[in-house]
Amino acid sequence: MLLGNGDGTLLEALFPYDAGANPAGTTAIDLNNDGKLDTVNTNGGSNAISVLVRQRQLNF
Repeated sequence: MLLGNGDGTLLEALFPYDAGANPAGTTAIDLNNDGKLDTVNTNGGSNAISVLVRQRQLNF
């Protein structure tokens, strides 16, 4: 996951997160109603999903 600079460019990856084998799709949604977007990834290689719950500013 890369964060945007707001000018069309991306920041260097600061926090690498494993989304599983062959990530196929990603969606951002507030899963726990805390006002912060979490991500859900589908993994084609493992037929599984990965859920990254945002804990605080810029971190999951």
